[in-house]
Amino acid sequence: MPSPARADEAAQPAEPAPRPERLARLIYMASVGGYMAVRENTLVQLDGRMVWPTADALIRDAAAAGVPVSSHVINTARS
Repeated sequence: MPSPARADEAAQPAEPAPRPERLARLIYMASVGGYMAVRENTLVQLDGRMVWPTADALIRDAAAAGVPVSSHVINTARS
């Protein structure tokens, strides 16, 4: 016969696994001439800034703020 402590453990549901953190999408806005990041359908704003001159600058500032950003760039320029 199992002990009551083990029966209680078996009856309790397991904690859900933590959701993986989603990466912000890095977008080159050709009409603006700068880079933006979108996360969870919202533009990322860091210290009041939403447009960066280079992808590297955006990635660096996002990392400093703890915001994970994809290194893949979506380019809005038409070819």
